[in-house]
Amino acid sequence: MKVTPLAGAIVALGSGAAILAGAWVPPAHRPAPMGTARSSAWLARLPDGEAKRKFILDCTGCHQFDEKIARPGGTPRSEAQWAEAVIRMLGYAGATTSFPVIGADRDAAATATWLAKHLAPGDVPDLPVAGSKRADVREYLMPVPHDLPHDLVVEPGGAVVITGMFTHRLYRLDPESGALTELPIPVVESANPRAIDRDGSGRTWVVLGQPQRLAAMVADTQWRSWDVGMYPHSLAPAPDGKVWFNGHFTRDPELIGFVDPTRDMVRTFPVPHTRPWPGGRAGRFPTRSAPGPTDASGWASCRATA
Repeated sequence: MKVTPLAGAIVALGSGAAILAGAWVPPAHRPAPMGTARSSAWLARLPDGEAKRKFILDCTGCHQFDEKIARPGGTPRSEAQWAEAVIRMLGYAGATTSFPVIGADRDAAATATWLAKHLAPGDVPDLPVAGSKRADVREYLMPVPHDLPHDLVVEPGGAVVITGMFTHRLYRLDPESGALTELPIPVVESANPRAIDRDGSGRTWVVLGQPQRLAAMVADTQWRSWDVGMYPHSLAPAPDGKVWFNGHFTRDPELIGFVDPTRDMVRTFPVPHTRPWPGGRAGRFPTRSAPGPTDASGWASCRATA
């Protein structure tokens, strides 16, 4: 992957309930902390091939595959423990659940045998990362430790608006002082804010996942919202003023759509049916949407589950 040095970057760290801001400085190798190997080092122990490709798709979409997963408490998992872990994850995110990110052909026993064989006891040295960059990083903790800062957008003045997915609020961060100001979402209770972006008119748009709405905020206190009839995963303002969204869990058919605030309307479109995979397996759901440069085109990425 080519890395382009940037003047600065701000990243939401979901599982850590924190926001990072950093500025890149001249290239240098930056090893992981002593005794801690990156996920890449753990995945490197698995043999290349189709089994590994599908394992990465199935098992690293929502969390890293690192020492905490491979060796909880510092002890390698047995084959039985791996089977228990895979069965548990299939219950959360298997192909027949409401969050179908794992392929329909994921077999717990076969996966456990494969992992136990290739993740045997022994040191796991970290891998050098060619062309990695050193960064000056500042961390800003969220007000509620177990909140999930799912997404953020940087305002023209440099402030950062963050979605508190579990506290149902927005927060505005002043990067210089570190001060966080709460922005209530008066649209619905349990707003579940997820994705956030700004349009060309300066409005801030927010996905309200569980209430199945897209909401627009102007001047912090003026809100409008639209019922889109599905749990949206992401949003993307288009040059013509429409705001596109995708149905995170829509199936038969999968759906994308847009909100047109000028005409106060919502329109949805079915995604063409998935071409069957070898063996007749098929599955996916939309995960990201983006408008094209004109009203005539739009793009959506889909997460495969086979």
